[in-house]
Amino acid sequence: MKSQWNKLCVSLTSYGDLISKTLEFLPPTKQSGRIKKHLTKEWEQITKTVVELDSLIDPINPIEIKYPFESERFKAMWKYYKDYLIESHNMTICSRVENSRLTQLYRFSGKEEERAMLILELLCANNYRNIICPSEKQLTGEEPVMQEQQVINLSINRNSIDV
Repeated sequence: MKSQWNKLCVSLTSYGDLISKTLEFLPPTKQSGRIKKHLTKEWEQITKTVVELDSLIDPINPIEIKYPFESERFKAMWKYYKDYLIESHNMTICSRVENSRLTQLYRFSGKEEERAMLILELLCANNYRNIICPSEKQLTGEEPVMQEQQVINLSINRNSIDV
């Protein structure tokens, strides 16, 4: 299927070049201006669709997740955090983002597994989308955690729609 997709992309590119060359020969009239505008708009839509389909036909392969702590307890807490992101923010994270977040969590925790798990717990309890570096007092509850700036989520959560 990939070779057929590549052939289609080459054909579409050739077709786009032919259309561009043809449009150059149209006389500069109001009607030809509308035709050019319409064809350009349609071509942009085709290009957008090709880019979307390309990511499905030839996807970027995920990379291996590198956990900073190997205990089953930490891995279970990390899964809990990812499930929280899906449930609360309708947000899944790709493997590269996941590895970056794990690295950031490792640094923010001072390379301490227990502290890393407390940070994850704090993020979930305070409805955070991103990894933060809380103070010791925030982790123990002695100091309130600042609320994360609200980000408008324009995605649709399928589970919340009544059909």
